[in-house]
Amino acid sequence: MRSDDDLGDPEAPGASAPGATPTVPAAGAQPPSVRRRRSVAPAVVLPLLLAVLAGSLFVVDRSAPALAGGDAARFVPPDGHAARYQDADGTVDAVENARLIGVEGLFTAPDAVASAVLGSLGEAGVTGAQLWRETLTTADGSQYSDLYLLDDSGISEVAAWGGPVGFTFEPALLLMPAGAAAGDEWSSSGSAFGDGVLTYRAEYRASEPPASMETAAGGRLKIAQDCLQVDGSLLVEEPESGPLLESTGTSIWCPGEGRVLTTGEQNGEPVTSAVTDPSAPLAPAAPAADPAAPEDAPAVQPGDVTPLDAVAVDPFFGESVKQGAVTIPPAHSDAGLVLVANDRGDDLHAWRLGPSRATLEWAAHPGGVIVGVAAVGDLVLAATSERAVHAYDALGRRLWTWRGDELALAPPRSASTAGSNPLVATRDGRVALLAAEDGAEQWSADLGADTRGGFVIAGTVVVLADERGRLSGLDIATGELRWRQDAGMIEALSAAADGTAVYAATFDNELLAIDPASGEVRWDDGFAGILRSMTVTPAGVVLATDEETVGYDADGAEVWAAAGGGGLPIVGEAPEAGATVSLRDRRAALRSADGEDAGEWHLPDEATVEGGHVIRDGSDVVLVDSFLLFWRMEGR
Repeated sequence: MRSDDDLGDPEAPGASAPGATPTVPAAGAQPPSVRRRRSVAPAVVLPLLLAVLAGSLFVVDRSAPALAGGDAARFVPPDGHAARYQDADGTVDAVENARLIGVEGLFTAPDAVASAVLGSLGEAGVTGAQLWRETLTTADGSQYSDLYLLDDSGISEVAAWGGPVGFTFEPALLLMPAGAAAGDEWSSSGSAFGDGVLTYRAEYRASEPPASMETAAGGRLKIAQDCLQVDGSLLVEEPESGPLLESTGTSIWCPGEGRVLTTGEQNGEPVTSAVTDPSAPLAPAAPAADPAAPEDAPAVQPGDVTPLDAVAVDPFFGESVKQGAVTIPPAHSDAGLVLVANDRGDDLHAWRLGPSRATLEWAAHPGGVIVGVAAVGDLVLAATSERAVHAYDALGRRLWTWRGDELALAPPRSASTAGSNPLVATRDGRVALLAAEDGAEQWSADLGADTRGGFVIAGTVVVLADERGRLSGLDIATGELRWRQDAGMIEALSAAADGTAVYAATFDNELLAIDPASGEVRWDDGFAGILRSMTVTPAGVVLATDEETVGYDADGAEVWAAAGGGGLPIVGEAPEAGATVSLRDRRAALRSADGEDAGEWHLPDEATVEGGHVIRDGSDVVLVDSFLLFWRMEGR
């Protein structure tokens, strides 16, 4: 576990104490040979990595194997476990833990790291190795990751990345033997990078911990009897130049928590970090530049279609082009981030769109499988298969977790125009308003039936559909039921931006306009075909099916119609904009709220149109296709 105090140079990221992760050397410039190796390693290993990954994805055994690591495995945190650690200067950092099987644990790593680890694991390890990944996010938004292997030897570190210097340990650096007990001693040595470009030597010994120890902030941390103290030393050096990292100190390991405290010295500098209260305040994130408002963007005209590689950049290992699949709708945050769950659904990735590429800003691991992603005000929310909703800030730091009795399949929504408090609805009919600060429930209500699809907010009312064919309007301040309407089985809901109307499309091909204050049906109309999308506009609503696209005004009159449909709302765009994009036959067409053609692009064969999503980025439109490829459709 690293922190900002794990430094030799207080102005640069540093490595952790012994028993913690040696991700970054503490002081001094990067050795010349390391710099040379850094520039060529990713290019050399990328073809091997892609070949191994492609061949192994189809043979990954997803059944739960017997727990590896022996008795030492009890110290490893569970999947998705989050904690906060405080350093000597009072800085609080966020940590998340991932438990992974085989190749799954390597997709977030730089290509050079993944290739080295795959090579050391061998064929059996590619499909069945049990891995533990620990990711720390600091106050400046930097992320540091450490990857550990659980096997017959115990717990060993195999790689670390995210800092000015990264490591790939071969053989793995043994942190705790499988049967470690007080009085045991052990050591390991080998290459720390590039077949001996860096080498390491480590020596450790275990003992009974004291009842308490002083923390980084001067307090005392109580230590349970089943914890274990590990003291030792680690030396990482460049054979031709001498020591790069010299570390001595103590770590306290506790069951299910990993290292709860580390203290010692690195390159002569004191290092202390201890687990702290889960609600300990994180340093405020720097305010992000406000993205251009969609309504202020220039009109889009047909221009070039530019592919944007999805690139993860590591300070030491360089750039890696990431691939995957987009299985749930992405979200677009106020900070301009495109939020996507990876193809396995266990990691949340935040991408920043640039002129020629998309760059990974941060990754998070909430635990379980992500079933929904949303951006609500300054929060990023991920709903998971663990019946939980996890909140992150703009830097990817876990803020809080709310747990329900069932899945929250509908993406959470903002309960106010300021975007302060999110609303969540679970599959079993529970609706809750949460405080943005800590996730505490402001109120909770029960619909009396399973929810169906998403929900919308219209003024002071939240409107939900249920599996009994009813629409319910709840008071957004109290959760009290205002009205209920038997509307039939609802396929889609939308709400006017000014809160004056709710539009509902039923499976009987009816479009209903509902008064959100009373629940009365103002007007209804039939539509043809299979519903693709429904988008509110300044004038009313646009309904797109596989056969037609129709624009209605607020009174239900058809103001325009076009043959063919498939119009998709633009993710993250202000509802009053009302523009849609249709994707069909290698063609993307933008249609404005008044039905006018506003742009058309012909997409290359590499773009996957089916299952894609579109995002406004200034005057451009960006397609996020189902294989995590970004296509910028340039406006003029």
